[in-house]
Amino acid sequence: MTEKELAALYRPKLFFDKKEPFTVQSVGYTVFREPKRSASFPKRVVLPVDGGCVIEYAFWYDYDIQHLYELEHIWVYLDGDGTVVDAEGSTHGKYMRLVDPENGRIPADGSRVCAYVQPGKHAFASRPELFRLFPRVVESCGTEAGADGIAPGDMVKDCFVISEELKKKTREYIRVHFSFVPSFSFEEREWDAALLTPWADLLAEIPERMNRQICLIERFQ
Repeated sequence: MTEKELAALYRPKLFFDKKEPFTVQSVGYTVFREPKRSASFPKRVVLPVDGGCVIEYAFWYDYDIQHLYELEHIWVYLDGDGTVVDAEGSTHGKYMRLVDPENGRIPADGSRVCAYVQPGKHAFASRPELFRLFPRVVESCGTEAGADGIAPGDMVKDCFVISEELKKKTREYIRVHFSFVPSFSFEEREWDAALLTPWADLLAEIPERMNRQICLIERFQ
């Protein structure tokens, strides 16, 4: 089995708020068979279990409800027999285990870990009620939509020139086009394995993806 076939077989099932305006645009994958620092989440070293591997999924969105572009992660841990033994999801620059807090089990449908997606912000959790613990979870999608404008990280800092006018237009563009009131009712949104691409290839596509959105924003009146 190739690494892409492995990533497709274990790709997580995602559950979105019914009013969520954004969809996953691409998913970069990396398979770790030995301890190694993540290229797409460099603050952590991924540690596979003995004889197993970790599949890292980097979910790219063109927008977060408060700023241009979003990248969130899920890590699926397999033992040597291919059994899912753990899973983690990123949460606003950090990460936590994707397990039921009451029984410690990994929510899954067969080989596919199940994860809930924070409305507008796309952090991952094992249960949707956990999002109620996040500060300003409703306001960020409505009155505070677009508030951050453009907050590029290292991987996108050279994609375009950030001006105050562009920041202003981005804030307004997001507010007008995407603001919503979360329903906190979630539904599965299947994503096709065709979205999977090696992380290095997704990274190379980011400037084009960013500039495509910048062109739309700059035309916005």
